[in-house]
Amino acid sequence: MAMTVGLAGCGAVSEETRQAGTDALCSQIEARAADVRASVDVARLVALTVRDLAPDGNVRQLADQVSHNPGDLELRGQLADWIDNKCSG
Repeated sequence: MAMTVGLAGCGAVSEETRQAGTDALCSQIEARAADVRASVDVARLVALTVRDLAPDGNVRQLADQVSHNPGDLELRGQLADWIDNKCSG
């Protein structure tokens, strides 16, 4: 069952809520960072999910770039780094 948590556009979101949104997003991403680095298809799918659900505007912008250009290894690497940083734990 997929749960959608939309926090985009909410300017006054507490850090606790932002973290809960990131946690919910990470639970929806079923790919490891290594998969994002290795596969154009996985990178695009993860990027679309992150773009639509991430509470952080900077990562949404990065994910949008990856979704439009999933073949760019540098962009995929940045998204994979974000996954490692925010979703590993």
